[in-house]
Amino acid sequence: MSWNTIQQLIRIVGYAVGAYFFGEGVAEGELFQQAIGGLVGVAAFVWWMLKERSSATLRSIGPVLLVLALSACQPSTDQPPDARYEHYLACLAYTSALEKVAVWNDLGKFNEAQLAELRRIEAATTPLCMTETPTLAGADLIMQATASLEALLLTLVTGGIA
Repeated sequence: MSWNTIQQLIRIVGYAVGAYFFGEGVAEGELFQQAIGGLVGVAAFVWWMLKERSSATLRSIGPVLLVLALSACQPSTDQPPDARYEHYLACLAYTSALEKVAVWNDLGKFNEAQLAELRRIEAATTPLCMTETPTLAGADLIMQATASLEALLLTLVTGGIA
C-alpha cells in the first residue's frame, strides 16, 4: 500500500466523518477540505518521524513536540494571547531548526566545537519551550537561539562561506 493510497483513505474517511457529524454542506466546503489536507500533512510528518528518524532524534525532539501540542490545546488566562502565540511560533521554528540539526548530526557533519555549541544552545533553549508561562521575552530568546542554529547550519552547508 503506497502513501498515495493511504492519503486517499484518510481523505475519504475524513469526508465521511465530517459529513456524518457536520452535514454534507460543511464537508464539501473549502475550509473543511483544507483541514483534511492539514490532517494528511500531520499524518505524513508523524509517519516520517516514527518510521524514518532515529530513536535519538525522537528522544530529543519528541518532548518539545508534545509540549507544543499540549500548550496549543490549553487555554491560559494569565498571559496575553500575543505572548502565547509568539511563544508557540518561536518553539515551532526552534523545533524545525533542531530537526535540521539532527539530520546533519546523523550524517556526522559537525566537529567537536560545533557539537559543544549545539549542546549549549539546546540546554538553554529547550526548557524555555517547555515553560507553562510563556512570555514575549522568552519567545525572543527562543528566536535568537533558532537564528544561532540556522547560522551554524548555513556555515556548515556553505563550507564557511557565509
